[in-house]
Amino acid sequence: GIFHFHLANYNKAKEYFEQALAVYEKYYGRNDVRAARVLVRLGSVYRNMGDYAKAKEYFEQALVVYEKHYGKEDIKTIEVYTYLGSIHRNIGDYGKAQKLLEQALAVYENNYGRDDIETARVLAYLGSVYKNTGDYKKAKELLDQALEIYKKYYGDDHVQTAWISGRLGSAYRSIRDYNKTKNLL
Repeated sequence: GIFHFHLANYNKAKEYFEQALAVYEKYYGRNDVRAARVLVRLGSVYRNMGDYAKAKEYFEQALVVYEKHYGKEDIKTIEVYTYLGSIHRNIGDYGKAQKLLEQALAVYENNYGRDDIETARVLAYLGSVYKNTGDYKKAKELLDQALEIYKKYYGDDHVQTAWISGRLGSAYRSIRDYNKTKNLL
């Protein structure tokens, strides 16, 4: 499943993850962390396929198990908060997205620091939420921070850096700074 997921063969990945989930549930039950890990993977597949409702369902199921087994401050749990925050942004529930992503950001910063690539990913998601809610100043601030971290880790000519540049360019477009928009995009 993981192999097919990374090759963007999402239907095939979904098939393998569903089989894995059935096996884990049969032997360990739905509330086992191994089953929850597969639920997260299925959520990721559905997210990438654009089925946000199904992705949200799987992430929420996994979150219940992770919070029970690991607690609310564990990185595994916080990763699911990040995924759920991204989903809530995609479906337009910006308040819920902001809350989840701010919780995730605090834990990532505490565990990895402000200059970590995982922290930067959350900064980018949160910056996009602020852009969507019209707080362009905050959006630019967070996306600028994310872009600097991505450049540090990946360089200027990497697809991940381009992903952040696109988000930041969109924020500048929202305030009609077309020169910055053009340079970033």
